[in-house]
Amino acid sequence: MRNLPSGDETLSRRTVTRAMAWSVPAIAVAATVPAMAASPSLITVSGLGCTLPGNANATYRGHAFLLSLVNVSNVPVVVNVTQATLNGENLGPVRAVNLATCVGSNNPFGLAANTTYPRVALLTQNAVSNPSATLALTYTIDGGVSFETTLATVNATSPVQSSAAFSASEKQCMLTQGTTTPWQAGTAYAVNNVVTIGGAWLSANNSGTSSGTQPVAPGAGNTVVDNDITWTQLF
Repeated sequence: MRNLPSGDETLSRRTVTRAMAWSVPAIAVAATVPAMAASPSLITVSGLGCTLPGNANATYRGHAFLLSLVNVSNVPVVVNVTQATLNGENLGPVRAVNLATCVGSNNPFGLAANTTYPRVALLTQNAVSNPSATLALTYTIDGGVSFETTLATVNATSPVQSSAAFSASEKQCMLTQGTTTPWQAGTAYAVNNVVTIGGAWLSANNSGTSSGTQPVAPGAGNTVVDNDITWTQLF
C-alpha cells in the first residue's frame, strides 16, 4: 500500500483513478474488475485483534483487527466495506491501515493490481460488549455485488497497550491515525485512556483525576505519577 493521498478523500466511480489509495500513480481504470476476480477471499482475517482506547481517536476508537488483503486481478480495485459486525453488533465506519508503511485510508480504499498486503489493521468506530466472537464483513469491489465473509472467532479483548497481536511500532501507527488527546489538568481519566504530552503517548494504568500541573513524560516504557493516576509512556 503506497502513495496514499494526503487527507481522507471520498471515492466515487467517477474519481476512482485519483482515489486509488494504495495503487501506483497514473493508472487509469477503464473497466470494473472481472467477476472471477471479485472474490470474498480478497479479505482474510487472522483471528487476532485488540480494543482501542476510547479517548485516543475522535472516530476510530473501537477495535483493531489484523487482516491480510490480496488483489489477484490485473487492474486496481476499490473495496468498500458496507458493514462490519462482531457477534451481530455493528462496528460502524472502518479505516484500513497498511502496517508495513503506516499509511491508512478511510473506507472505501484502493488496492493495487496483483498485490498482497500481509498485515493490515482494520480500525472500527464502535466497540462491542463481547469482543471475542464471530467477525462478519460485507463489502463490494468496484461497486459490484456485495459479499459477506463470515470468519472464525476473533479475539480482540486485550487493550492495544498489552496486545500481542501487534508490534510496538504497529500500535503506534494505529494510535496515530486520528486526532490526539492532549493531557489536561484536573480531568477524570479511565483505565487505559491515552493522552499525549508533547510528542509522547501515555496510557493510564488506573482510573483517577489528573493534577493541576502537567507531568513530565518519563520515557518509553517508564511510569510517572500524576495525582492519583499512574501513566505508562507507550512511545
